[in-house]
Amino acid sequence: MASIPLARSSRPEASLTRSVDLFAPLAARGLWAAAIILVVGTAFDLGILWLAQRQDTLQWEFVATTNTIEAFARPVIALGLMYAALSLGRIGSLAAYRAMAVFALLLGVGGALLGTLLLLDYLALSGSVNPEGIAVFRSTVAKAGTLALLYFVILVPVGIMGLRRPKNRA
Repeated sequence: MASIPLARSSRPEASLTRSVDLFAPLAARGLWAAAIILVVGTAFDLGILWLAQRQDTLQWEFVATTNTIEAFARPVIALGLMYAALSLGRIGSLAAYRAMAVFALLLGVGGALLGTLLLLDYLALSGSVNPEGIAVFRSTVAKAGTLALLYFVILVPVGIMGLRRPKNRA
């Protein structure tokens, strides 16, 4: 096998810095690609759920709401990947960071709205659930409700902090 010639330097840290500088833009592009796939895939998935598979029953709405709350984790992961890509790609654009902050706010407020819809579905369905299935029903509500609350409590402050004018930390 042929070996790859490596640049020799009297200072190993210079070589490492150069390697990181070469790798960072490629890694940032990979992070952006993963984030876009997550966001677009989730939007497509939820679009099919809420538009193409729609049924006019409370049971369907409950299942669709809990599935949507659980699917919100993917755009949240995408948001983290986007922030990492901005940082790794050394993009200092204030507009880009503010766009991510708006995305975080939208996810947080969306989580609160979905949590409210979940509560309404729970109140409407709680009297008609079979006694054998009440534990599963309540645990599903507890899990989805906790996620919706976490989205709101964590993402709204992240969005607000991102929209504030950054302080100069020189």
